[in-house]
Amino acid sequence: MRFSKKITQGEKLTTYLNRDNDNLSLSKTVNRDFMISWLRALGYINQVFPDDASKEKFLSRRLEWLVYNFGVV
Repeated sequence: MRFSKKITQGEKLTTYLNRDNDNLSLSKTVNRDFMISWLRALGYINQVFPDDASKEKFLSRRLEWLVYNFGVV
């Protein structure tokens, strides 16, 4: 990504959420930290990479993925 200045992505969304029913507090903490790290990474990508269609698609897909997994589930 850094060398080509182009952002590529796979075809499917992948879920990495921790859904441990035995320890709900731990799951919430892990998920919160995971979401914050992703939002920071997206902010970095938005600032560093040039504006083009690949960046726009990547950011919108990742934001959709975060909202779906953390907002709906």
